[in-house]
Amino acid sequence: MNKQFLAETLTDKAEDAEDIWPTTNEGNPGYSNGAGVQEKELTSELADGDSDEDTAISDAITTIFTRFDKALNATFPDGIADEVYCDLCDWLKDNLVAFGESRQQLKCDEIIWEIRYELENVSAPEELLRNLERYAIWASRDEERVNDWGSSFGWIYDSSSEAYDGLVSSLEFGEFLESEFDIDGVLEEGLGYNACCGYYYEKRADALDELMPKYDRSSNRYDTFKDAKKHEIEELIENYPDYYDEDYKDLDIDGIAQRLILKDENGKFYVEHPGSKEYWEAVQR
Repeated sequence: MNKQFLAETLTDKAEDAEDIWPTTNEGNPGYSNGAGVQEKELTSELADGDSDEDTAISDAITTIFTRFDKALNATFPDGIADEVYCDLCDWLKDNLVAFGESRQQLKCDEIIWEIRYELENVSAPEELLRNLERYAIWASRDEERVNDWGSSFGWIYDSSSEAYDGLVSSLEFGEFLESEFDIDGVLEEGLGYNACCGYYYEKRADALDELMPKYDRSSNRYDTFKDAKKHEIEELIENYPDYYDEDYKDLDIDGIAQRLILKDENGKFYVEHPGSKEYWEAVQR
């Protein structure tokens, strides 16, 4: 471990923390339980000598933990349960520096900013802890850890298109057609986005799968024939050209709408099984 580099990096991070983490005022004492245990453990691990670099590392760690404590106090003035507070300090200790086998891929530069982002966007300490843990899992790029997290708490994606492709793949594997579901609606409701680090995540475990029945197009009902035609005929045909043989401009959209749009007992207009194999066969008749 290059202590000079570590001292410079941690000193920079300490300055960033003081500049961007919230505090009610400079006299903010933080919580009475403090972060002393985790601070001392990290200092002992990284600054185990008497050199100038060891002193700089120790001072930087103290600054970061002290400011973290004040930031938590400023964000959650009503207090934090001891267990959650301890877990938050453990998280900071374990993920502060991108060194060592278990942390070598963690993006140290992002940590200070990620904490600020989460402090600005969460409403409870437990939510903060969960979001920070998810961030660390994502940043580690450890496939096994990411999979373990995803199966228990919800999958993490580098992009919304990755989530879209995964969902479509699962539909095709289950012998359903992509066009039978409003995939965009599922993703809009079921995915969250971390604007600080740029990744997407399921808001809860199995959120996307659980939302699929809600966005099954067969349940759509419309007040007017025109609306049903627009959403279940025109848009569907435009968005999925691979499901029919003719050029879109050669299709008789009005004739297709007259054949496929039905009216239920409540006077609502709908299409039976839009996007299904039978639907696309009917489009070509």
